[in-house]
Amino acid sequence: MLAPGLKLNFNKNSTSLSFGVPGARMSVNTRGDVYRSVGIPGTGLYDIQRTSGKSRARARSASTAPADITDPIEIFEGEADTPVTLGLFAKKFEREFNVAVNIFTVTSLREYQESFPEQALAAKAFSITLLMSKSETFDVGMKVAAEIWEKRHELLEDYLWQRYSKHVRLTVPIVPGIAMKTVWSMKALGLVYSEGLQAQEKYQEALDVVEQIQQDVTVQVATCELEIQLKKYDAVIETTDEVDNVDDATAILLIFRGIALREKGLYDAAIEVFKLARAKKDRSEIILNKALFERAQAYEKSGKKAMARKDYESILATDGSYEGVVEKLANLGGSKKDQSTE
Repeated sequence: MLAPGLKLNFNKNSTSLSFGVPGARMSVNTRGDVYRSVGIPGTGLYDIQRTSGKSRARARSASTAPADITDPIEIFEGEADTPVTLGLFAKKFEREFNVAVNIFTVTSLREYQESFPEQALAAKAFSITLLMSKSETFDVGMKVAAEIWEKRHELLEDYLWQRYSKHVRLTVPIVPGIAMKTVWSMKALGLVYSEGLQAQEKYQEALDVVEQIQQDVTVQVATCELEIQLKKYDAVIETTDEVDNVDDATAILLIFRGIALREKGLYDAAIEVFKLARAKKDRSEIILNKALFERAQAYEKSGKKAMARKDYESILATDGSYEGVVEKLANLGGSKKDQSTE
């Protein structure tokens, strides 16, 4: 897996990446086909839908890169590119690269690098996700990612990268409930690399990477998550100042703001911000429950254990397996209940 929930698949005709949660997955391949499966886990009942060709794009970021912020259990359709077609007079290095990319294995891309060392940069970049998708080669993939990130300006000028990167679409999970659907771009490269650094618990290095990416709401979400890990609460509060709850991404930003306020001991302010994050009931259930979970901890720290219990129990009503809730309720145990109301 590239990151939790993100998988890379390949065959001789196309490459694809898929993302999802139990009961709902999506897959997008290089031919522009989008598959969505929705079902009831444990029942074997699934509905699979396929979308191809051009369709309307729904962008929510200020970036000019072809990317959408999406809930991972919903597909926002984008314009599907046509696979690269080689002309009769295509040079050998490109014909061989086309073959290597369509095979899309570590071996095919490595063999291409050995055969055409002067045109190896794009092949090395494309090998990152293949290497990072397996635990035994994850560290190798991270070394390649680090090398390519340092050479990203050179990569931008690379002919093969320019021609082929836009034909591989992927979905990069940013935080639970938020994912970015994009092509293989510099932004995607930075976010994938930073996700890998987070997996290695190299939070400051990951933050250094995202701070070099073109800023938009996606990057703000990734930045705040890392700042929370690094306990840079003032930075989170500054980044999220004047944020309105207009979509899932901004709701997540409000949750991060609430966490920062809570960790600074400003419990009442944090609770109010968590309420704002939950104010729009059409937000993802993942996000609504995250706001409840974080708000419950603010209630606990402020001594309002009855209100904390109420929030934890509300989570279980919609997601009985939500991580940490059962333990939190057990810790509340037989404590005297605070009869305060919201």
